[in-house]
Amino acid sequence: MKAHLTATALCALLVALPAAAQQDQSRSTTPSRAEQNPTSSPMADPHKDGGRPESHGGTVHAPQVNASTPLPADLKPTAESLARNTITAQQYGNLASKRHTSGAVHELGDKMLLTNSRINRALTAAAPELGNVQMPEKERGTFDSLARDADETQFGMNVAQWVVQSYPQAISDLEKLGQQGQFQELASSAVPEMKSQLSEAQSILQSASNASGGQPTSTGTVTDPKKKSD
Repeated sequence: MKAHLTATALCALLVALPAAAQQDQSRSTTPSRAEQNPTSSPMADPHKDGGRPESHGGTVHAPQVNASTPLPADLKPTAESLARNTITAQQYGNLASKRHTSGAVHELGDKMLLTNSRINRALTAAAPELGNVQMPEKERGTFDSLARDADETQFGMNVAQWVVQSYPQAISDLEKLGQQGQFQELASSAVPEMKSQLSEAQSILQSASNASGGQPTSTGTVTDPKKKSD
């Protein structure tokens, strides 16, 4: 009887062993979640905005805008004016940060891009139709001409001129929008940045004037390099 039981138990053990071995083998050959993803995706870098590093200290935090609160009708012209300015400023800032300009102009371009990108996102969050606003056609022609034909010095001067010419109205528009609760945080952070950039642009123009020994550079109009050369 004991011999019979022993034989029966041995048979059961032999049957169970392959299944257990197969299960162990399955576990050993199936990569764990960590093995499948040996390096997890890095957390978003708080010092980047749209893939661009915050290399010169601009605030990257995008203020929350209550998108459920419709933009009051009487503020739409102000918002559209500001949106046109931010789109244009982004274009000038992006080009200035890529061109071989002076350090001061390059730094100003980086800051313009960061600040105005943030303002633009907040505007389109509150009024999605503002996402269709484009750079004014006249401004586009001058900008394209500068991008093609202006040398380093001329381009830097024109960027500074554009800021001095356009930022006062943009700052006024943003301050007006900031009186509404949904834009209050945006205005409180972005207006000081824009005023600082305006001051930097004025310093760039003054430095250029001092270097040339001439009078302070006129800032009334951004110069089209083609028209200047004609």
